[in-house]
Amino acid sequence: MFEKFRYRVGLAYTRFHFRSTSEQALRWTGAISSAKRVLLILPESSNDAPALRSTVEYFLKRFSPTNLLIVSRVDVATQLFLDRHTHLQTFAPADLNAWFLPRSELTRRVKKSTFDVAVDLNLDMALPSAYLCRISDARIRVGFVKPYGDTFYNFQVHPQRATTFGSAATILINCLQMF
Repeated sequence: MFEKFRYRVGLAYTRFHFRSTSEQALRWTGAISSAKRVLLILPESSNDAPALRSTVEYFLKRFSPTNLLIVSRVDVATQLFLDRHTHLQTFAPADLNAWFLPRSELTRRVKKSTFDVAVDLNLDMALPSAYLCRISDARIRVGFVKPYGDTFYNFQVHPQRATTFGSAATILINCLQMF
């Protein structure tokens, strides 16, 4: 009953929290291809597990498993069958506060490393994932176009014709390969 209200409060807090953070101008030529450390945030629901696996495999091939941190909900991570060398950070609903924001322990685990690129694979607004993407302090924060996306991302992909996660992920990967 109060979930929409709690979500709006969490979103308002986040927008207020990041209001004065200024973005610096980026040089996009080679910005992603020269990235050393990458944060990949998986979708909160895994309706299309094969497409999600192939997207994760692309990032594992593009960036070495030691330079890629994958953040995922526990239930989504169990479907991936990742290599033991892959850095995986999972979270459960208990790791979120009443406003759907990550608790300090989860943000501390993500902020332990520095990242050049952060990619949020959620098609719709998932406040915990968007917040983690922003709090990572990555130079390039990539996500799909969504309401209030400008608060969290500085590179947004709009998959107009995509109806599934697989087709949207393909469009995102094609966009990232340009840089």
